[in-house]
Amino acid sequence: MSERIGRKVKIPFLGKAKIVDEVSMVCTHIAGGEFEAVVQRIETEDGRAFVRFGYYKDGRWANRPLNMESALAKKLVRAALKRGIF
Repeated sequence: MSERIGRKVKIPFLGKAKIVDEVSMVCTHIAGGEFEAVVQRIETEDGRAFVRFGYYKDGRWANRPLNMESALAKKLVRAALKRGIF
């Protein structure tokens, strides 16, 4: 289980939330280096559930678009479906 589960986060336009569950996979960037792609289920303080796609680079959340190969995206989404994140 990820150490990020239960972590509180702040989401623009939604406010405070917490990470309820996530799946992740380490990917190799086209330009070199690695990043950790994630699909997270987050819940706001008022109980609304959202799914967040993103990535971590060097252990830090990267607040940028996530671009990845289709095959890897399918694998990540299948793992999220299997885990019940959607």
